[in-house]
Amino acid sequence: MAPRLSRDTLPQIVGDTDNSAASSADSKIGIVHLGWGGFARAHIGTILNDLPAAAKQEWGVSAISMRSPTIRDQLAPQDGLYTVTERRAEGDKTQVVDVVKETMVAPEERERVVARLANPDTKMVSMTITQKGYITQEPGADATMHSMVTEAIKRRKEAGVAPLAVVCLDNIQSNGDFTKKTLVDYAAQTDPELASYIEQNVAFPNTMVDRITPKPKSDDLDVLADRIGVRDEAAVAAEPYRQLVIEKTPDSVAMPPLGDVAGVKIVDDVKPFEAAKIKMLNGAHMMMGATGRVAGFMTVDECMADEDMGAFAKRFMSEVAATIDPIPGTNMQVYADDLADRFSNPRMSDDVDRLANDTSKKVHPRLFDALTDSLKKGTPNDALAVAAAGWVRFVSGEAPGHATPKSDGDVVGMTDKGRAYVVNDPIAEKLQAAARANPGNPDKLFEAVGLNLGDYGAEGKAMRRKIVTALETMNKDSSLSAIRSVTMRLDQLPVPVVPEADRGVDAPKAGPDNRPQPRPGN
Repeated sequence: MAPRLSRDTLPQIVGDTDNSAASSADSKIGIVHLGWGGFARAHIGTILNDLPAAAKQEWGVSAISMRSPTIRDQLAPQDGLYTVTERRAEGDKTQVVDVVKETMVAPEERERVVARLANPDTKMVSMTITQKGYITQEPGADATMHSMVTEAIKRRKEAGVAPLAVVCLDNIQSNGDFTKKTLVDYAAQTDPELASYIEQNVAFPNTMVDRITPKPKSDDLDVLADRIGVRDEAAVAAEPYRQLVIEKTPDSVAMPPLGDVAGVKIVDDVKPFEAAKIKMLNGAHMMMGATGRVAGFMTVDECMADEDMGAFAKRFMSEVAATIDPIPGTNMQVYADDLADRFSNPRMSDDVDRLANDTSKKVHPRLFDALTDSLKKGTPNDALAVAAAGWVRFVSGEAPGHATPKSDGDVVGMTDKGRAYVVNDPIAEKLQAAARANPGNPDKLFEAVGLNLGDYGAEGKAMRRKIVTALETMNKDSSLSAIRSVTMRLDQLPVPVVPEADRGVDAPKAGPDNRPQPRPGN
């Protein structure tokens, strides 16, 4: 059996694993991170690992588990070391990450966590605790983010220590502003003076994070141990791409030199980058989760490998890109092409089923906002119309030539190939009833989620006709037939607006004239 990863076993690692960033164990702890799960290890963990060597000595991490001792039990015997494997089509690449200098379990060691947060060496608290972790608790709640961070800020204030920088890395819009409000609201319940201090003195930069981390498979750890010669119980896998966009903080706020790391942008305003990601990446994901699922595809890379579906996804992203206001330093068509490359990675095998969960909450920011923006701006929107029809078809669950099975509890639908799927949404029954009330007419379903195309005049009526036409094709023939009606006209791809200063820089990898053409036929 392979030995456990640790500082002592680093020399036993074999293959092309990169352990060059492994440093001494006595680095200062400058960051406390709440919720050191798989995404944090693959994202901010690798960013900190790539800091210049001198900076790493000042910015070690205290990794806090907010619930179970699993992460502590995985990392403590490994001296805080773990591996991140980038899944690449040409072969996996593994890196040893050495940033964790201590691990704690908040419910078991709350006082230690607060003391570490209050320690003058600690300059920043970051967090990936999911949206549920920000629900404001009652005063006195024990090992919650609110209780521990506010108590630590109070101790620092009383001791004359500079306040922490609070950095939310969860996938929440305006996440810094959101975190600030929840902490201020929590403190105000018992200590209005502290609430005012937090509001006026603590930095909460908004961030945008991006890295796809696939769901682990049961044999991942065994396969990795066979390949690198040591066993890592905390191993995670990720795509090669990694991005962090973070707003500038005042010079008085101590922060690690993140701008020195590839994939990190420090900007005045995160919101344009956030909007682009939601519309482009999350929007394409939801489209493949709905339209791709009913067409019969199981994973994102399967969608991209199919000539018709892959061409449709590229057109969809180009149409969305054309609705986004210019972002200095960013060519949206390049971003669209990069997304296509990321989605095409066969080593990721990202299940489309998870991408269509809770669509009632997501359909506006991820699809309808781009659709209605196209109406306002007069940009092409044929693929957006088909994607909207695909969402209606997904929710209705009715497939031509296939009876929808009965299910106890779950709301189900059928793919065009006769396979059942679950419509996983808190209002799934309401959505499906609205979609089936008048087959071929999306109005009741759109009304159920607050979309009225009639508000957009003649353009809205024209869009409704496009959606109805695509939906009729899906209901009578197949989703791929509706998709082909769009992908056969790739010469009409829209061109996103590129800021003057960025023209000629990072030219798109493939334009409308040289993209692969889909196969004809039915």
